[in-house]
Amino acid sequence: SYSGNIFKLAKFMDENKLRFKFGKLNNIILTSETAYPRDVKLIKKIMAHNVINEYGMAETGVIGYSQNQTQNIKVFWNNFILTQNENSNLFLTTLTKRVFPLINYDTEDRVKTDLTINGSILKVKEILGKSRNNLPIKLINGNTATVSTIFFDHFLKYIPEIYSVQYLIEKESVCIILNSRKKVDIPKIYDQCIKKISQNFGVPEQKNLKIIEQASSKTLAGKHSIFIK
Repeated sequence: SYSGNIFKLAKFMDENKLRFKFGKLNNIILTSETAYPRDVKLIKKIMAHNVINEYGMAETGVIGYSQNQTQNIKVFWNNFILTQNENSNLFLTTLTKRVFPLINYDTEDRVKTDLTINGSILKVKEILGKSRNNLPIKLINGNTATVSTIFFDHFLKYIPEIYSVQYLIEKESVCIILNSRKKVDIPKIYDQCIKKISQNFGVPEQKNLKIIEQASSKTLAGKHSIFIK
């Protein structure tokens, strides 16, 4: 299932002290969305003994599965050649007979590799997320910092009652949208965001950043949408 949906269910069960009557599942497969190590830890605690990470794309189908550890993805190297540029972006070439082959195709995924031979990636240690998922945060010194949505995800979605985070880039500001089950302390969370941005990128213009609560919106396929248009 989609990684984000499984995380939401695990977090809801954890916060409400719920467990399956039959105990944990033996295995659960996460797909389509980035599974952060902290997400996996919670899912293992609540739902399953083993969490399997499936990596693939709509254009190709499954590219690889994790082996032994959730973040260790073994590539189907007989079907694909994977390479990486200096920015850690993953590029893919299909090897099987296809009507529309992909050659040096930019997946837009940033990855950490585990095993590479002659430039060909055989094992992926971690999927870091899409290279395009960045926010322009204006700073008081006149500069604009490019901040990955992952930076905010790593602390916002682990706040109690917040199950996912979405983003809206407006003409003069960036809006962070919290998908929560109950009301949360927006001023407190806003202060946390300002503090963390200041520590890592520089002091932001406060009028450039907004935080609101809103129900989660999905893609047509039911996938969590990172950006709202």
